[in-house]
Amino acid sequence: CSGCTSYVYKHQNNVWIGASSREQYAINQPVKRSDLQTGDLVFFTSPRSGRQVGHVGIVVDVDPITDTFTFIHASTKEGVKISKSTDGYYQRRYVGARRVK
Repeated sequence: CSGCTSYVYKHQNNVWIGASSREQYAINQPVKRSDLQTGDLVFFTSPRSGRQVGHVGIVVDVDPITDTFTFIHASTKEGVKISKSTDGYYQRRYVGARRVK
């Protein structure tokens, strides 16, 4: 997942955002969920990360009325895909968001 996000930012914007999802979470600018914009990074726990950051995606759409978002990410089982913040798996694992500086 972090390989996908770092690839996109490096090849589209020539920007280094960090290698791992944890590094991307640590070095980029925190952003409130209510302030999300297209292109922001969103972070989730994963089964192997416990309560730590373990997964990352890039916001592609935000609905400020419902406080929901759609994001693109790389899934180990399904490849690159688009998911919604309301999907049960991601809804309960949301950690936070970051904006690339």
